[in-house]
Amino acid sequence: MRVAAHARRRGRQYHNPPPLRPSQEDSGACSVIVGAQWGDEGKGKVVDLLAAGADYVVRFQGGNNAGHTIENVHGKFMLHLVPSGICSPNTVAAIGNGVVIDPVVLRGEIDSLEEQGVSTANLKLSAGAHLIMPYHLLLDRVVEAALGHEHIGTTKRGIGPAYADKADRRGVRVQDIMDSAAFRTKVFGVMEAKAHLVKQVFGEEVEGLRDECERYVEAAESLRPYVADVSLLVWQAIKQGRSVLFEGARAPCWTSITAPILSSHHPTRWQRTRVWAQVLGPPPSTRCGAFAKHMPRGWGGPIPH
Repeated sequence: MRVAAHARRRGRQYHNPPPLRPSQEDSGACSVIVGAQWGDEGKGKVVDLLAAGADYVVRFQGGNNAGHTIENVHGKFMLHLVPSGICSPNTVAAIGNGVVIDPVVLRGEIDSLEEQGVSTANLKLSAGAHLIMPYHLLLDRVVEAALGHEHIGTTKRGIGPAYADKADRRGVRVQDIMDSAAFRTKVFGVMEAKAHLVKQVFGEEVEGLRDECERYVEAAESLRPYVADVSLLVWQAIKQGRSVLFEGARAPCWTSITAPILSSHHPTRWQRTRVWAQVLGPPPSTRCGAFAKHMPRGWGGPIPH
């Protein structure tokens, strides 16, 4: 209302604006699977079971610390980034922009799937997703070591530092790989700044960091065929009445508000709301939380509360 009033004051009119979201009559079913405890509840098995009946499976947050094991006629796969729906030939497996992506890990998963006869032609990678670089892994390791017995207990895979760069507006995004020269300038510029920080503050040597960044740049650029506007694809799928399954990582007891022992992303309601807003779709018609009969723990350190 405020926007419309402001437009009228400035002499502009909006006539018959398009609806912000598809109507319930022509919308597909949206389902979301998340853990209901501290992660490691076995939700990957639930996702794998439901993925065969979904048109789209969308991983919407987290990094490669999550892991789903899939076993089928093609073999056994450990997936950390590729959505579980990849094994269903009629399902689009999409990685949303809330995920932070290690390009070497993702490249390895794609190659492993292809080698075992699973096509990755239906894999879509959001142009807005952020990339994990070697300096993120380095920072994760040195900060954890510097904290001593007060360490968080991260997986040291650079996920937290990558989300920190995203919040600090210094992150490298998937869309950056489309311009090789600009991409390299950005990566190596940030690398120099991070290397200086590590040497000056933590007294760590950073030999080999440039070579590792070269390896990551090469892996990232190999992902160009998979880059897409995932938000638009999912919105169109919902509009066309397709079924969309959102695949979560981590769980509500382990979020970015359970300080100081926390995850660097929001695994549950806030993040799901962000996804719905991005794809302009209806709220989920099915919500499923995975529980384990024991109390699973996928990290080191004390239990957050």
